[in-house]
Amino acid sequence: MGRPTKGALPMTSYTVPPTAGNNQKATQQTLLEYQAILENASVGIIFTRDQRVQHCNQRASAIYGWPHGELVGQPGSVFYLSSQDYANIGRIAYPMLSSGQLLDHELPMRRKDGSVVYCHVRAKAINPENTAEGTIWIVEDVGERRRAEAELQDLLLKQHAILENASVGILFTQDGVIVHCNPRMEAIYGWPHGSLVGRKSDVFFCDTEDYENFGRTVAPTLMAGGLVDIEWRNVRKDGSTLWSRHLAKALTGQDGERSTIWISEDITERKKIEQDLATAHRDLEQRVHERTAELEKAHQQLDAMIQSSPLAIYARDRKSIVTSWNPAAERMFGWSADEIIGRRMPSVPPDRIHEFNDLLRRVLSGETLMQTELVRQRRDGKTIYLNMTLAPMRDSAGCITGYLTIAADVTEQKKAEQQVEFLAYHDALTGLPNRMLLQDRLNQAMAHAERTGTHVALMFLDLDNFKQINDTLGHACGDLLLKEVTARLKDCVRDTDTISRQGGDEFVVVLRDLPDSQAAVPVLDKIMVQMQKPVRIEGSELTTSVSIGVALFPDDGGTF
Repeated sequence: MGRPTKGALPMTSYTVPPTAGNNQKATQQTLLEYQAILENASVGIIFTRDQRVQHCNQRASAIYGWPHGELVGQPGSVFYLSSQDYANIGRIAYPMLSSGQLLDHELPMRRKDGSVVYCHVRAKAINPENTAEGTIWIVEDVGERRRAEAELQDLLLKQHAILENASVGILFTQDGVIVHCNPRMEAIYGWPHGSLVGRKSDVFFCDTEDYENFGRTVAPTLMAGGLVDIEWRNVRKDGSTLWSRHLAKALTGQDGERSTIWISEDITERKKIEQDLATAHRDLEQRVHERTAELEKAHQQLDAMIQSSPLAIYARDRKSIVTSWNPAAERMFGWSADEIIGRRMPSVPPDRIHEFNDLLRRVLSGETLMQTELVRQRRDGKTIYLNMTLAPMRDSAGCITGYLTIAADVTEQKKAEQQVEFLAYHDALTGLPNRMLLQDRLNQAMAHAERTGTHVALMFLDLDNFKQINDTLGHACGDLLLKEVTARLKDCVRDTDTISRQGGDEFVVVLRDLPDSQAAVPVLDKIMVQMQKPVRIEGSELTTSVSIGVALFPDDGGTF
């Protein structure tokens, strides 16, 4: 900006001959209106002459990070990242502007502080026949738009990757015709890659009647906008049958066209297992019936002790169906005996299913598990910590028929232990890592940087005026300010970075995996911007700032 022309349109003053009368007033009013439009435009407007800025509006100053008024007189090269960039734009712009054409270009440019701003620049010579009269430049900051476009492209790539690599079949249909499907869908139904697109979806059904029956079953739900969840016997390309589970939902595009997404999985093996389980369940019921007398006698002997115990004592059969449930278990888990006996206990968190299955395997193999600490859920969803003993139960022939559980609630004890452990490594007020945990995180970050050739930035932050705020508004207000500062710092860094409070108004930030020493600058700028924003606490608007020191590893050493 600035090189292509030799002049600019002056904007600082206008005069009209005193004899103009009413025309003089009208002209002055028009000039004032033009001046107002220029200064309040949402785009940057710059006039150049002789490769220097003659005038610019406030928006242009803001885009390039200059105090308003300081750009006047500056050479056009201040807007470019290098002299080469400046020369390049000159070679592009001069022929266009001198021929009266509009220059329309998008490029990275330079702010006063050296940071990069992406701009959409449009320029035109004021007089193409005499470019020395100057050039007008219209500038828009398109950084946010570019970031949004990049995020959209990234999202599309991720969605494509999910579709192509999903472990379930995914298919889209429109008017009963397949318009897209992923490789897994082709594999499930035995079709060559790409051969399903364009075919009618009746290829998955044994005959037309079966296809129409399926359509009548799912159509009401799809038409109502609901989610279809159905199991159906389908056919592969070679005619063999399989059981499928289909999830489907109707979609409406922006153009109003309707389509349907289908997510399918092969559940043939699961169906076989269900059938086997049903047979096993019937066999187990027969065995339970035959041994009722013996179990009843054992139950009578133990019932008095179980009912009066302060510990939760309950029994389950080999399928984990609850067969007995004492009052302590009711209090501990929240289900009454009438509600839970005859059912599986829905108390195992989803992330503990594998652990539960392993324990079940061990106890049903004859092992007694003594005082095992486990996590469970109450009926109200509350997590509780239990100290459990699980023992197999045998019939008179020595066969394991189920297992007995004795549980003590150690939730409060566990919470106390967790709190002690947390406070050993975290700040009590903000919950941030303390110096001990910070040292560990920093050591890990530096070790990783040595292995990967990356950098680590260590930022020391000190809140300005914090003592004055604390003294005037009280420690409670100061504590709220520290919590707000913590929240703002978290918004400025990645999840892999570490924020630590060192005490008082001092914070330390560790930025890891930096490609170079300059990668910390955007984070530093973001923190400075966040800290300059006012904070409203208990009706008071507080303004503070922060002093920041930065050290880089390995550039500045490796000792904290």
